[in-house]
Amino acid sequence: MIQVRKNAENHMVWHVNSGDCSFWWDNWTHKGSLAALVPVTNKSPKILVKDFIQNGEWNIHKLKSILPESLVQHIIEIHIGKRTILDKICWDLSEDGNYSNKTALEMIRTSKPKELILSKVKALNDVHKLVLQITLSIMLDYSERNMLV
Repeated sequence: MIQVRKNAENHMVWHVNSGDCSFWWDNWTHKGSLAALVPVTNKSPKILVKDFIQNGEWNIHKLKSILPESLVQHIIEIHIGKRTILDKICWDLSEDGNYSNKTALEMIRTSKPKELILSKVKALNDVHKLVLQITLSIMLDYSERNMLV
């Protein structure tokens, strides 16, 4: 179940607009959280993506000060939307960005041998509940951060 959860979380990707998602802990790069990729000690959830955006563009100098060059090159290719629009979390396994049981089942199928699929179908319902819980948790955290501003 933990493996399914981790796999599902990797497919929940933030699209950067206002930049209010967590720089270290949210998956906004399509590579998972930066905290899992980079051995930096200060991975505060209070550091936001918008802290690395200046005048609507990536602050390359600031990114290079804490990230390896390969990640910086990947990040500068990520589109920054309108700062007046909230960041949006999307399910990257569907064309429209919305979660569906069908795409979650396909995710489980491709990550497990066929003979284990039937035993994992029950996990599909658990994944659906987990995605809802994570999404609600993120939305509540996001709302709380905006109330503090």
